[in-house]
Amino acid sequence: MTEAWFSARRTVHRAQIILDKIGTRLACEVHNGSRAGATLRVNRTTSVPSSFDLEMQHGETLSCTVVRRSRIDISVRFQPA
Repeated sequence: MTEAWFSARRTVHRAQIILDKIGTRLACEVHNGSRAGATLRVNRTTSVPSSFDLEMQHGETLSCTVVRRSRIDISVRFQPA
């Protein structure tokens, strides 16, 4: 008997969290992205404010609101422009 296994592959994107008005940035990886939000993987979540702009590698900037934090992940909801 042959079993077929399917594994959904998700694309990981690099991005930068813009921490303040003077442009301080924190590198991150975007996982499980959708039109509504994403999970961001960072080295430290404590320095990330509850709302911020996220600059994607291809130049798009998204406004984000944090909905959940763990030690290395931040789940965000994208805000309409």
